Amino acid sequence: MAPTLGYWNIRGKGEPIRLLLTYTGTKFEDKRYSPSSSDDWFKRDKQSLGFDFPNLPYYIDDDNDVKLTQQLAICRYIAGKHQGLSGQSGEEQRRVNVVEQQLTEMSSQFSQLMLHPDYDTIKADYLEKRLSPSLQLLGKFLGDRPFLAGQTVTYVDFIAFELLEKLNAWQPLEVYSKVDKLKQFTSRVRSLPSIANYLLTAPNVPFNGPHFKWGGSV
Repeated sequence: MAPTLGYWNIRGKGEPIRLLLTYTGTKFEDKRYSPSSSDDWFKRDKQSLGFDFPNLPYYIDDDNDVKLTQQLAICRYIAGKHQGLSGQSGEEQRRVNVVEQQLTEMSSQFSQLMLHPDYDTIKADYLEKRLSPSLQLLGKFLGDRPFLAGQTVTYVDFIAFELLEKLNAWQPLEVYSKVDKLKQFTSRVRSLPSIANYLLTAPNVPFNGPHFKWGGSV
């Protein structure tokens, strides 16, 4: 039985998992809940599917009796089933671990901005003091490597790819134009054959939920 990925019908935290599943060739049910009509999740599935911590995204792998929530736990589980996707050496695994946390922090800061009532007032400060330094550090961390861990793809590449694509769609003059290494990196991920095919047919859905200050519509 194919596993099920459950998430809102947006890109959000679900998209890196979709990319990872696509890259690994995993056939899965892409269960999408409508953000505007959420009863299917809140009133039906949230408390009935048997999760320890009910939340979206979720991942159900009945063949292995696995039910998971939380983006990173799901990504780590999928990567663990495929050799090398968590790093092929001790050094690569350390790089994966540290950049995973950095990407999580960057994503959290962006979400906080998108939900802030004074979004228009604090946006410039976020760009100058948080986003720009973080992008420079991420570009330096990547260096001349093709991927974040080293020579081969790991699950954090898909988390980074989606975050950078979202940031670039929001402020195109602040991301790839200032850190060319990150533009090259996302082009490299986008060109992976399975990812290129997925992006051609992926549903055109928003980056964020409708309550965000930006990215809640297409």
